[in-house]
Amino acid sequence: MAGQDVSANLGGMLSQIGGTLGGMSGAGAGLMRPIMTSFRPQLYPNSVESLQRQAAFQGRLGDTEQARMYTGQALALEERNRAEAEKQRKLKEGQERVKALNAFRAAVASGDLQEIAVARAELEAVGQAQGTSLLPQASAIESNERQRKTAAATEAAAAEALRIGNLEAGMTAAFNAVDSIEQADVILKNAPAIVSEHAAKAHKEVVGRITAQQERVEKERDLSEVLPPSFETAMVEDKLVIPSIANLDEAVRNQLNSMAERLVADIDEANAEARDGKAIIPRAKREALRRRRDDLEKQVSKAVLDQATNESKAKRKEKADLFAAASNASIENYSNQDVKEAQTDLQKQGYTVSLYEAEKFLQQEAVNRLFKQGGVAVVPEEFTFFTLPQKNEGVLAGIKSFFGFGEEEVIDLDAQGQ
Repeated sequence: MAGQDVSANLGGMLSQIGGTLGGMSGAGAGLMRPIMTSFRPQLYPNSVESLQRQAAFQGRLGDTEQARMYTGQALALEERNRAEAEKQRKLKEGQERVKALNAFRAAVASGDLQEIAVARAELEAVGQAQGTSLLPQASAIESNERQRKTAAATEAAAAEALRIGNLEAGMTAAFNAVDSIEQADVILKNAPAIVSEHAAKAHKEVVGRITAQQERVEKERDLSEVLPPSFETAMVEDKLVIPSIANLDEAVRNQLNSMAERLVADIDEANAEARDGKAIIPRAKREALRRRRDDLEKQVSKAVLDQATNESKAKRKEKADLFAAASNASIENYSNQDVKEAQTDLQKQGYTVSLYEAEKFLQQEAVNRLFKQGGVAVVPEEFTFFTLPQKNEGVLAGIKSFFGFGEEEVIDLDAQGQ
């Protein structure tokens, strides 16, 4: 029949013919081989079955050498096919693992808990199908993402602190350079909102200094007028004190007070000479005292602004440290026992959470405590990464009923979950 391999049937027939002609003379044997060879099955070198049929055919012809050769080729080809199939299987499994891990990495980067849960389930399914666990790789991905976010948050906080510091230094320099209230008003109006508090303090100091200078100029138009003190002072515990520097560091305060004492003594001496019309203070001496007075006031203003700047930097550092501590708390790893206990407590309160969500709950609670201790009423949005799902009231009611909680106990249990 067309298309069918009849070599097996012909082989048996040819074997019988060969046996019959085996006793023939050489001419008969020579005639028989071409006849038998014409019925040889078609050979496909890349087919194990074809090589096996050739080996069987040669065996039926009695050609053991050819039979062994084809048998060896069939076995070698079969081994190569098995090796290639194993290679392809491993390649496919590797591609499936890479695909699942990449999907999980993308889900973790998104921060979407639902996407993370779906990707984790797919990762576990791939691992189970291949007889391995991909959870260590998943943990490494989560750890790397947490470290990346921590580094980014810390870097952003440091950059923001540096930016604010530069802005405040610029504000201080700008205010110290003005010589009119109008110029100071323009600087205050255009000050960035983030340094508005610092700008307001600097503006107040400058306005006070310029106003005092203008008042003195009006009073001192007559050269014979007694030179007034440079600024208000007060005797506190028998020491001359400049009220505006009372909160400065002691070393700076003492230096400025000493300069003020010397200046006031020189002014009193000049005033004494001019008192009762005995003398007129020379213009050069008056201008020299005025310059000393103005220089001292500028130093006082600068010292006050420097202290305000340092206090502002300290606050920014405190905030940056708080952000860094919160970032570390957000990636804290808890023991399996802690996570299971948290999951149990939340389930008793009516929340249905996985172990992964229970650990996220513990991390969020730690972050919330840090900000509360730092005096922050509302946790910043970038550090609010987990919220509990809606309570399953049916499950909660069943738990309370099982443990025999009454109405008052139910209220207390809910209060503990807040």
